[in-house]
Parts: sequence; C-alpha cells; structure tokens
Amino acid sequence: MGGDGGVCANDRRYMPQSGFGEVKQREKDKQTVDRERWARCQYSKLPLTPPLLADKAGQLYSMEHVIVALKKKESIAPYITGLKDFARLSPEENKEKAAMLAKLRSGEEAGESVEDLLDLYECPVTQQTTNGLNKFCCATSCGHVFSQRSVQQMGSGQCPVCGAPTTTIADWAKATPEEAAGNVIVDLVLDMDVLDVVTAQLQARKEAEKKEKEARKAAAAGIGEGEEAGAPPKKRAKKEKKDKAAKPSKGAVAVPAGADPEVFKSLFKPKSNDKATFLCR
Repeated sequence: MGGDGGVCANDRRYMPQSGFGEVKQREKDKQTVDRERWARCQYSKLPLTPPLLADKAGQLYSMEHVIVALKKKESIAPYITGLKDFARLSPEENKEKAAMLAKLRSGEEAGESVEDLLDLYECPVTQQTTNGLNKFCCATSCGHVFSQRSVQQMGSGQCPVCGAPTTTIADWAKATPEEAAGNVIVDLVLDMDVLDVVTAQLQARKEAEKKEKEARKAAAAGIGEGEEAGAPPKKRAKKEKKDKAAKPSKGAVAVPAGADPEVFKSLFKPKSNDKATFLCR
C-alpha cells in the first residue's frame, strides 16, 4: 500500500500529524520531573541531604530545611502544621554511589547534578535503586524505604525490611485517628495526577481536625449553642452578663395568682431617701 518501503499507512506513529512525537516528549518530561523530585527537597528545591523526611503524600524533604521553615512559620503545604505530619526515613544507601557523592561534596571532584543524586538509595530486598523510574514506598513509623516490588513479593500487612505490622490507607479524608497514627505504607514520589488527589484528601482531613478541635475548646469553655467558637472575650462576657440579668435573683418572691404585679412589687421596694415608711402610708 503505497510505495513507501513497506510501511503501512495505517500505522499512525509514522504519520507526520499523528502526535506520537508529542506523546514521547511528554513522557520524557514526566521522567525528568520525577527524577528531580527524587533528588531535591520539595520545599527548598535544594539537593536532598539526610536526615530525610516524607509527608503523607509521599513528598521528600530535607529535615534541616523543614525545621527552618517551621521556625519561620512559613507554609510548606496546606496539610502540614508541624513535624508530626512527617515520617523520618532511614533508607538503605547504595554504597558505591554514596562514596562517589561524598567525594563530590568534599570538593575532590567538581560539580553536583541531579544525576549524581539519583541511585543514592536502594531497596534492601530487591536492590532496585531510586533512579526516578522504580516505584518506592516507606513505612511511616519504622521509617524503612523499600520498592513496591518488594511489597508484592513479601505480601502486604508487614514491613518488608523489619517485619513490623503495617496498614494502607486508600482515602486519608476518611481514615480514623488510630489508622493515621499507625505504621502506614505511603507511596513515594507519586504521579502528579495522583498527588493532587491525595493532597486534597489530606487538606480535607486537616480542616476537619481543626473544626473538631475548635468544637472541643468551645465545649470546654461552656460557650452557648448560638455563639461562635471564636467569639471574642468581650462579646462572651456581655452575653454572660445578659443571661445573668435575665435570671431571677435569690430570695425573689413569686407574684400570687390574681395580684397586680406592680402593686405587689411596690410592697418590697427599698427605703427611699425620704423618711416615709410602709406604716406611714
């Protein structure tokens, strides 16, 4: 079909307007971004340096940079308020790559690029390296880092490195506090579309926790049902004074049935400045 050397015209990748080249370029760009995310702190964008941290969305950070940001009260992510929102990682180093990187950082060899920071860590089970293509996970409590292939080989429910019990969470927004505080397996360096979903779940969870905390504070302070939890102290004191004035004072006598309230109340008026008394009327 076509005198083009035997190439079938129906094979769209050979057509000039098929867009096949654009797809390959997008895949190449995605791999480049993933490799960058394995090599750099997601807050400072500087090269990752141990000790390493990972948040519940699988983003990687240098602890030094995170502590500086928290001290300055800078926003790292909408769902992060402190170090309790991170897991401290203890990955297995690729000794050959670590030695080469140590030489670069000591100044014996010049230059440090993203390529130098890749393959720095490896899975203790499968020996796969963090090259930006292999998928890795971490356990939030024990901090071990391992490949997804090791989880498939060893089975879920335990850490492939130390055997500690683990859990997985499909939706962070619906997870119980006990589940979230457990040894959860978190996928590291997620695809960007999946990352957006997990980030939205974590943000919804953080907002729900904030509302619950405010409700507990309001209950402890004895705030009324119609009052907001964040009402200023002056407004709260004014409401308490109004409620107190509306309550009958101690020792007040009830008006008898059929009696005129004004007349009955006049019998118990305090003495005035004039010398008139009850018996002088």
